[in-house]
Amino acid sequence: MTAKKRYTSLWLFLVLLPMLAACSTTPNFIASRINPLPKRTVESVVLNDVIPNPVPVGEKTTIISAHSDPDGIRDVQIFVNDQLVDIQNPPFSQTFFKSEYDFIPKKPGDYTLKIKAFSVNPNVNPAETVLRLKAVENLVAVSTRPLPPAPNPTPTSSLIACANNAVLVSDVTVPDGTKVQPGEKFVKTWRIKNTGTCDWGAGYTFSFVNGADLGASRIDVPPTRALDTVDISLNMEAPAAPGTYRSVWQLFAPDGSPFGEQCLAEIVVPQTCKNPEISLFTAQPSAITAGQSATLQWQVSGAKEITITPNVGQPGQSGSTLTVSPPETTQYTLTARDGDCVSTAQVTVTVAQPVTLIDFIAAANTAIWQTDDGTPVAFGRDPRAETPPDPSLAYVLWRDNVTLQNGTTAARVLEIHPATAAFVQGRYIFNLAGGVQPTDKIQLQMTFLNGTTASNGATYSVAFQPVGQSPIQLGAVALNPDGVIAARTFPLTDVPAGAQGEFILQANYGAEVNDSAAVWVVAALVRP
Repeated sequence: MTAKKRYTSLWLFLVLLPMLAACSTTPNFIASRINPLPKRTVESVVLNDVIPNPVPVGEKTTIISAHSDPDGIRDVQIFVNDQLVDIQNPPFSQTFFKSEYDFIPKKPGDYTLKIKAFSVNPNVNPAETVLRLKAVENLVAVSTRPLPPAPNPTPTSSLIACANNAVLVSDVTVPDGTKVQPGEKFVKTWRIKNTGTCDWGAGYTFSFVNGADLGASRIDVPPTRALDTVDISLNMEAPAAPGTYRSVWQLFAPDGSPFGEQCLAEIVVPQTCKNPEISLFTAQPSAITAGQSATLQWQVSGAKEITITPNVGQPGQSGSTLTVSPPETTQYTLTARDGDCVSTAQVTVTVAQPVTLIDFIAAANTAIWQTDDGTPVAFGRDPRAETPPDPSLAYVLWRDNVTLQNGTTAARVLEIHPATAAFVQGRYIFNLAGGVQPTDKIQLQMTFLNGTTASNGATYSVAFQPVGQSPIQLGAVALNPDGVIAARTFPLTDVPAGAQGEFILQANYGAEVNDSAAVWVVAALVRP
């Protein structure tokens, strides 16, 4: 070859090389644009161990299939000879769904049965399973092997796989150890979580395992998606015999296999007994005035323990009466027990609060105060607080918001201090409608101020002087330096009914000037 021809051939090769390269790559690039990757397809499998073929005319052959898709199964459609004959929908969008179709040929011939499963995701291809069956008349069965009664929810097919599991979250009703009376009906509820990957639907049951079934029977499990929680309830009844009863239940898959935690119902049926008999429970009198007492009386048989409330306790079997002094209207409850058998009865003691006719402390500024020699004492004047102070002078005054020797606080008290006088008295003149009555009472409460405990012979008294007559002593109080409030009640039994006159409050001098250190906390004329 000449040099000129060699150069010409090289030039043609260099010119054609890019074109050859383009020819070899362009078709693959175009193909990848025209043919995208295939879409996902719903996974389906027929679960029957054996489908007879041919099948007898007029006889039922159940075709069982299972379908799975991560987005959930929308529905399953059944076609016979390209005619839609059935649509099966899950109760919700289940990732695993089992369908059953009863094929019953009406006449001899060849049949094409098509099962199509659709995903809720429109971008997922439906699955299509085709079965070709022949139907003949007068077919004699040569095998008695039945179809499986229920499909396996966790098929071993590599196309479909899910796992069953469950955990007990809590007892919703009737906690373990609850006492239930013999023959009593109750509802036991467990809260259970689906911790597997299978959705629970048709064929899942909650069944008795061991112990006592307590009158309950197997129930279908409500549809429950994987990772959801469901409440499962059983109607139960306690046995008649006493004792502790345990009832164990568990979830079962459609193929009859148990799974998940076992659920326990435990009840205690108490020993049968007869309720004690309360033939009497009364209060005499049933209506009293504050400060008075009433007597509770009862008759009980068949009880091992008797309790009366409130604030009474257990009087026991030995006594059948008890004295009470309630400060206000009170309902008493008598409880008679014999183990778990209990009887109760109630009685009410009505307490009438007395009516205050005269509050001597509140009206102290209206009384006439004087010493034993008739020297007037100005109410509210404290000579010890004056300049210069004079501890020899008697005084009468209110003290507000003071702390008493027992540590309590009183909003207002009356202090009557005779100092060097033999006594100081206050005369209260009232004209009561209808006058005083023998049933009226003087109520007194006296104590010391905090930090003062001296008495040493000092006394405090109340008297009533009818018009034109001599004073009638009603009562006197002498305090001990113990800080306890001295409470006294003085009836007016010696005062004529309807009398008018003056009430006299008096503080008598002690051995020393400061001995008379008590204060009047309550001083009142009351009427029941």
